[in-house]
Amino acid sequence: MSRKHPQGYWLIGLLAAVLMTIPLLPPMGYGVGALLAQTEEAPPETSTPEPECTFFTNFPQYSVRGPDSLQGVEISGAGFRRMSEASAQTEEVSRSLPPLNGSREPNYQGPWVSRIDSHIFSVQQQKNIQPATLTTDAEFLRRVTIDLTGRIPTAAQVQQFLADTDPQKRAHAIDRLLDSSEWVDRWTMWLGDLLHNNSTSAQINRGTPGRDALYQFIKTSVQDNKPYNQFVAELLTGSGDSYVSGPANFIVGGTMSMGPVQDTYDRQWVQAATMFLGLKNFDCLLCHNGEGHLEGVNLWASQVKRSEAWGLAAFFSRVRMRRADGAIGATWTVTEAATGGYNLNTTSGNRPTRAAVDGVRSPVLPQYMFSGRQLTASDNFRVVLAQELTQDLQFARATVNYLWAHFFGIGIVDPPDAFDLARLDPRNPPPA
Repeated sequence: MSRKHPQGYWLIGLLAAVLMTIPLLPPMGYGVGALLAQTEEAPPETSTPEPECTFFTNFPQYSVRGPDSLQGVEISGAGFRRMSEASAQTEEVSRSLPPLNGSREPNYQGPWVSRIDSHIFSVQQQKNIQPATLTTDAEFLRRVTIDLTGRIPTAAQVQQFLADTDPQKRAHAIDRLLDSSEWVDRWTMWLGDLLHNNSTSAQINRGTPGRDALYQFIKTSVQDNKPYNQFVAELLTGSGDSYVSGPANFIVGGTMSMGPVQDTYDRQWVQAATMFLGLKNFDCLLCHNGEGHLEGVNLWASQVKRSEAWGLAAFFSRVRMRRADGAIGATWTVTEAATGGYNLNTTSGNRPTRAAVDGVRSPVLPQYMFSGRQLTASDNFRVVLAQELTQDLQFARATVNYLWAHFFGIGIVDPPDAFDLARLDPRNPPPA
């Protein structure tokens, strides 16, 4: 595939992360790259030696356009680490993943055009698995147009494509689709569905202007090919008037009424964990320990304590939201307080009593349990959360898995929001 249109690589780069971030990748009939761009005539890209590609191994930190356009994530707060340090940490973790049994470095000499294809087809060759046959031109154009734009090609587009004799016409068709307004519309809608931007309920009332502000933020981010980690960081740290600031409406989406403010902190973490990490079980864990409840559902979650979940919800414990009802719905002003924490002093609301337990004292300060990073009262809680979450290998796994589910109809882990972190390696299953 050519790189003349960077806009679409926001998506392709996310899919590329599957190489180093999902250790349980099974042999497939064809790779994602094959689905999008493979042609029988496509020559291997071996005319000149290439430097080692670290783009895939460092996915959460790199712009998805590749190493030539790295940018730091610029959000409020002095503590946000630059990309070079964060990339080194992620690369170290990625390279520590166990290799496939009998695997070797994939060669890029075959009749395919992406490293995803190279990885998958190399494994197929090792296991003597025959790949699926190449699609016809008509099948390819219909599939890729639906996948990337949510529409079927017009009759004129089909006729033009079938008559084209250029051996690179599939790659050119993808470039055209990735540079289209229809692509922006489709993936704005996809991200909107992931973020529930159109949700309205007794709990969530962004108002029409708030909903539209979040929609416009998503659309502009897709149009500008904003790196996905920066996109998520801006959502997690969203502040301001919800009628003006799109990211503020992500925070508003975590509102939980009819209870103490800790219920809202809990809900805000649950939506972040579900949407960005594929870990929906925190809705259970913020009520009780996993032990005795989740063994038959999620082995990892069955080992997590409620007090650990409090440490994650505490990242939102300085969020302050002031609501004002207007003629066209509620407007919210979202700010970040300089002090405060997650207090264990509730006996009512949507969850059981919160009280000191397991040696945890009130107020609970945030701790990102996946890295062990413990915050102090002087830290900017949500800025640190944006750092830790977007550097987390699970962030990459979950993102790729959501996209994989879109393209293939089922996730590598399915449902895509139901990762079990104790069952990531199919070669080493836990005891029955």
